Order: sequence, then C-alpha cells, then structure tokens
Amino acid sequence: MHEVIHFTGERDDVEVEVAMQYNAGYTETLASFVNSIQQGAGVHMKPGLRRHIHA
Repeated sequence: MHEVIHFTGERDDVEVEVAMQYNAGYTETLASFVNSIQQGAGVHMKPGLRRHIHA
C-alpha cells in the first residue's frame, strides 16, 4: 500500500479536504462528500476533479 496524500484548504469560507492514494490498478474509486453526506455519481464536481488530477 502506498502512503495517503492528504491536504485541506479554505477560501471564502469554503473548506475543502482531499485524500488520495496511488495504486497500480486500472480502476478508480472516487467518493465525494458534502457536509458528511456522500454524493452520487452525477455530481458536477467529479468530472472537474478527474480532469485536474489526470492533467
């Protein structure tokens, strides 16, 4: 197992927390939470996050 990369940030009273872990597999698991509630697959921020991670 690889080390977890974790960081937090805040801007304009909006807090963000991100944790990532590298793996050598071909699948990804992306879980998105807002106010401790897991968001579904159709959330608009997920495609943007994927685009920035894979850039």
